[in-house]
Amino acid sequence: MLWLQEFDLDIRDRSGAQNLVADHLSIIERPKDSADILPIQDNFPDENLLIVSSVSISSPTPWFANIVNFLVASIFPLLASRAQIDKIKSDAKHYIWDDPYLGKLCSDQVIRRCIPNYEIDSVLQFCHSSALGGHLGIQRTARKVLDYRFYWPTIFRDAWKICSTFEIKSESTDKSFKVNGHQLKPFLSNPSLLDVVVEEMSLLNPASLPP
Repeated sequence: MLWLQEFDLDIRDRSGAQNLVADHLSIIERPKDSADILPIQDNFPDENLLIVSSVSISSPTPWFANIVNFLVASIFPLLASRAQIDKIKSDAKHYIWDDPYLGKLCSDQVIRRCIPNYEIDSVLQFCHSSALGGHLGIQRTARKVLDYRFYWPTIFRDAWKICSTFEIKSESTDKSFKVNGHQLKPFLSNPSLLDVVVEEMSLLNPASLPP
């Protein structure tokens, strides 16, 4: 304050927006002889915060969460057994953390990016569709995922599920449903004849038969 006295200052107070509701509540007085006055309690019965076990459906925990926690902060899951801790340590040797991505050093010495669970379906749909309009098989779909340098532990199993499942749309109800592709059989309905002349023959009238 002594240093500010060396300058010629003019301090002005500019009032902000008025909150009439807060001003009205602040001047309300409760009668002293009111019987509904509650005593102030110093103890809080629910002051403990319990563990949160529910996970959001929109963004579930990725499958590599335990590996990332170990690589970054050396933290293991709660109530994890000794065998689970040893497995996390053993698996973490093949992973590389490059914030915010996790890489997996595969057997072919190629580092592939680990993708979370909610991106697996979109990656498989993209790799399953061919540029020519068809669909690739199980092995080619899985290999295409690896060629794009993506990784998750169940690539071939998920590729088998998406390649063996077909989505059929009903013409009457306009609803779509998925079926197993191995149970589908070819079916021809209302076959149309070619543009040819059709002659009717009757066995009861032999004269109508061609000579």
